[in-house]
Amino acid sequence: MNGFGFLQIVRPRARVSLLELAADRAAFEARALLRRVSLERGGATTLVAHPAVIRVIEQHPAWIEQLSRQIGGAVILRSDASLPIHGAYAQGS
Repeated sequence: MNGFGFLQIVRPRARVSLLELAADRAAFEARALLRRVSLERGGATTLVAHPAVIRVIEQHPAWIEQLSRQIGGAVILRSDASLPIHGAYAQGS
């Protein structure tokens, strides 16, 4: 019970909130792209995204390996500075 007479229930967080993940926009967009591609594509794929998004993906080679296993093909990264940070897409290689 707090000083105002309210009962407080406190529990540990299992993971960070979506708002906290979205604070780092490039990393948020990179994870969203990888999730989307893993569900929609199959075979060799080229990911085209803003350079900041590609940089985040390149810093996590395990993400690329896991995506490659999920889609059953090679993953190629290509940065395109003309795209907005949220404008990433995948195309067949």
